[in-house]
Amino acid sequence: MEHQITIQPYEAKDASSIRALLEKAGLPVSDLSQAKLSNFLVAHDEYRTVVGAVGIETYQDVALLRSLVIKPQWQGKNIGRKMTAAIESYARDHDIEKIYLLTTTADRFFTKLCYEAVDRTTVPDAIAKTEEFQSICPLSAVCMSKYI
Repeated sequence: MEHQITIQPYEAKDASSIRALLEKAGLPVSDLSQAKLSNFLVAHDEYRTVVGAVGIETYQDVALLRSLVIKPQWQGKNIGRKMTAAIESYARDHDIEKIYLLTTTADRFFTKLCYEAVDRTTVPDAIAKTEEFQSICPLSAVCMSKYI
């Protein structure tokens, strides 16, 4: 039997599940305010259990994609691709033209989705001033971008 997932906008009741999922994956949560969570999408299984999440931080016409995470038992089921497509659609609906991200582990995944590695020093100031760029993500993280 194939499991069904739904991808929906963040709801406050999902906050603790998202944080737990991110922490378990070693992704940053220290700067995740309620306002930042409001730009997250959440994947639920048929029992309404959170199985994945992805968010963006928006800055005029650019955004920082952050925290794409899928529960390990759900990985390899195309959910990451679906969630990335959904957050890109969400970004377009919010007049975003280009998405940036930092990753230490998923550059191959994002390359398959047409993200390109870019020099970290070339990102717009609004992105460069985010906590992720300033202090949370290591300098060794790969910076990537995509016009959407």
